[in-house]
Amino acid sequence: MNANPATPMSLAETLYTMLRPRWEAAPGTRLVVGIAGESGSGKSVTADTLAAVCRAHGTPTLALNQDNYFLLPPRTNHEHRCESLANVGPHEVNLALLAAHIAAFRAGERSVQAPLVDYPGNRFATQTLDMNAVELLVVEGTYVLQMDALDVRIFLQATHRDTEERRRIRNRDIDAPIVAQVLAIEHDIIARQAALADILIDASFNLVPQTTSRADVEFTTLIQHANGGDREAAAQLFAAMYHELHTLAQRQLARNGGPLTLGATTLLHEVYLNIADRSAVHFADRGHFMGYAARAMRGLIIDYARSQRAEKRGGAFHITGIGDLDPSGPDPHASTPLDALGDALDTLAAGAPALAGLVDLHFFCGFSFTEIAEMRAVSERTVQRDWRKAKLLLYNFLGEFG
Repeated sequence: MNANPATPMSLAETLYTMLRPRWEAAPGTRLVVGIAGESGSGKSVTADTLAAVCRAHGTPTLALNQDNYFLLPPRTNHEHRCESLANVGPHEVNLALLAAHIAAFRAGERSVQAPLVDYPGNRFATQTLDMNAVELLVVEGTYVLQMDALDVRIFLQATHRDTEERRRIRNRDIDAPIVAQVLAIEHDIIARQAALADILIDASFNLVPQTTSRADVEFTTLIQHANGGDREAAAQLFAAMYHELHTLAQRQLARNGGPLTLGATTLLHEVYLNIADRSAVHFADRGHFMGYAARAMRGLIIDYARSQRAEKRGGAFHITGIGDLDPSGPDPHASTPLDALGDALDTLAAGAPALAGLVDLHFFCGFSFTEIAEMRAVSERTVQRDWRKAKLLLYNFLGEFG
């Protein structure tokens, strides 16, 4: 369990930030997000809160619940399971009808007639789903990630064992033997969907960074399309790197010693606009992308600091931790003016762009020497030697500008 649990609301705000570039890159895009997980994992609250947050930000959103698409009403379906546990699984759900309603949404249909479960009456009623002007469709359920018609797949990792208390609150008869058997069967089926997910959420509603080969392949593809001028690919690239970019933004702001009223999320949005509007800049790989983002953030922070200083008529802003660059040894209390740092890095980049890139990757992005060596296809010793050279040059430049 994460020591610092998030809330469904904070998670929804983060997810909106990750999805927003999709609409900005292609206005009018109809996006379908699937949210899956085990019973009690928080699928419904995540979907409903995400839908509410998106609406609050001006994005018309509709949420669909898989529970409305079961073939049998709740009590009858439970009896069917008691007859044979072989009846437990995706075949209990009319996923074909759910897929048809997703297709209707994509086709721009104004409305569809859909089932609506009546729990007390143990039956299905009919509801009209108004899809007119809807831009985001959030589909939640235990098996929805198995469907092809999804743009973004989100998986909640909490298992039925993690969420016993939530199920108890919802009066889900967790102590009944048949329920335990059903949950165990569902777990084996549902857990496999994690491999299909674009975004993982842990039991504390925190995002889980992914390092799967599938993500690496998709990242390479996105880079190729973004380099070809595809703004949608650039938006997806930004969303895919959200975790690392947000950490990078927080690190950049934390290094600043002045009272900047600039948040990591705001900085991240500005960097996205910078990346989306770029021209004649190609990202060779993940390291190049992160280095570019680091330089963009650094420039934005410096510009912001200068504007604040101008408004306040004085008061220099400093960046902390720069003592790590001192070749004679780090000083934990060392700092340097942001303006001087920006000028020194620009000078270094003009004469030795590879060394400046190394500073961006190691000092600003936080990549280890081993990671940088893999990115650049060189030995770790070469990276360390270049780092010493970069430190010496940059520290000399800082002396000139300081």
